[in-house]
Amino acid sequence: MGDSDCNNIVVCTNSRYAEYIPPLFNSISFHTPKNIVFYVVYSSITENQKLRIKNNISINPGNTIEFIEFDTENELKKLEKDRKFEPFAGSFDAYTRLFLTEILYIQRHVERVLYLDIDIVANKSLEPVFEKLKTVKLLGGVLDSDADSMTDITENYINSGVLLLNLKALHEFGFMQKALDLAAERAGELVYFDQDIINMILGSEQKTLCDVSFNTQSNSPDEIKKGILFHFTGPRKPWLRTLRWRVKKCTWVKHYIMSKVGGGIIAERLLNFCLLTLRPFLNLFVSSSAPKDRRDS
Repeated sequence: MGDSDCNNIVVCTNSRYAEYIPPLFNSISFHTPKNIVFYVVYSSITENQKLRIKNNISINPGNTIEFIEFDTENELKKLEKDRKFEPFAGSFDAYTRLFLTEILYIQRHVERVLYLDIDIVANKSLEPVFEKLKTVKLLGGVLDSDADSMTDITENYINSGVLLLNLKALHEFGFMQKALDLAAERAGELVYFDQDIINMILGSEQKTLCDVSFNTQSNSPDEIKKGILFHFTGPRKPWLRTLRWRVKKCTWVKHYIMSKVGGGIIAERLLNFCLLTLRPFLNLFVSSSAPKDRRDS
């Protein structure tokens, strides 16, 4: 499904974060004319959440979606034997990405896929990303904003929120087994968990560095102008009321609204104008002393 053009996207989620998939999928479908196959790998999700997600890929009639239930915790229990996997941030769902070669390549014959975190919104067409995906030998990504401080782990430390995955090559490399072995061996030690694991397993020569526009992590005006995918790294998520209203947040909120009420190019431009105009006033209500949102994780 879609392998000839590499127009495959996968997200991993649960019912807690599934409500934030619609603005991501809405923004991708709005900006990218290509037909895309979306895969949603989940441990828990409601039927209403599935329906909302489906509605936001239907902007392009050629888009399709597949929901894949995957009980990560149970799969890890099968593999434990003489080792033990520890939850990360209170959940086993952080391990799901490590199983993608099995879930998508072995079981569904998907050879290449673009992995995206939930806290991302598209600002332009993903066509350059899909073109790059065709050439990635193993795994591609953008340098993490803290890459300079992570050289003790590896050179070219990439951010794992946007990953261009050659699943066939990763399977032949033995990625899943190596990742799970390392996860069990270093349980409780890793700061960024699966991001650290990916960078520790793959040396700098095995990772394809991609243009920063594929994973815009900062609020730099130059990077924002060129950005294809805006990524809200760290605890400051776009759905939190305490996050300042900058261009990135306005972009996410715009597609959050559109994911609920619909609308075409005129609605998008009107929302964009209104949000950017109101931004200084909205920031008056943002206080650094406001209570921390329960989803700030």
